[in-house]
Amino acid sequence: MGAPDKRMPPGPGEEGGTAEDSNKDERSVYRAVFAHWQDVCRQQRVQHLYDSGPRVIYEAMAEVARGANLDDVLARFARIPAETYRALGADQFPLPPVGFFRRSP
Repeated sequence: MGAPDKRMPPGPGEEGGTAEDSNKDERSVYRAVFAHWQDVCRQQRVQHLYDSGPRVIYEAMAEVARGANLDDVLARFARIPAETYRALGADQFPLPPVGFFRRSP
């Protein structure tokens, strides 16, 4: 007994191939390219959040935890340059309140 035949199904223009097979292949290629492009954009936006500081990351994560779409949140936060967050002091968490107590005599 020989090994099972592991050839690819025939493509368009080949014997037994159809135009429908070609369309399926083409659509899957487009989907793969779009998914890769979307992943690269998401990575760049996450890098922007990281460069913007811990408070920006926290605010974005809090919105996603409340049910917002991740890509929408990343796109909205990426509109503001990281330098702007830093210039306004919005890149860091505020300092905790300091309490002053008087000593009792």
